[in-house]
Amino acid sequence: MQATLTTINYLDHIHLRVNNLARSKYFYCNLLGFTPCPTEPTSAVVCILKAPTKDQAPTFSIILTEGLPTGSELTGMDHFSISISTMARVEEIYQKAMEHGFRATKPRLYEGNYQTFIFDPDGYKIEFFTKNPNMIENAIHEEQFIVNK
Repeated sequence: MQATLTTINYLDHIHLRVNNLARSKYFYCNLLGFTPCPTEPTSAVVCILKAPTKDQAPTFSIILTEGLPTGSELTGMDHFSISISTMARVEEIYQKAMEHGFRATKPRLYEGNYQTFIFDPDGYKIEFFTKNPNMIENAIHEEQFIVNK
């Protein structure tokens, strides 16, 4: 039996070090719908953004701090992943990223998920995916979407 240190209720926040605070704030607010948190202190180098959530779900935050790590210091983060409701929303997010000039991978089916990766201004990958097996099964049979593996 594997030992468990704690039970995770939900992901509360991610803290990202960014090159340009204004550009990153634009990306997360205008592309992904985050809003600046009015109850948290902000400054010229720190900004706290709240995610849009449905119902009374716990609010997820992204904390942006201007100033990338120096030298060979790496963050070690590959990507973070956000579950959304439909394949159509995955497509919409991809289209919106392209319209705003941000890099994105073409939506695809991969290991049971329909996903796209959007890259923020500092290259952090954000995966948007849906796990609706009925919609995925229908898309495969109707060949509405290209499957890239």
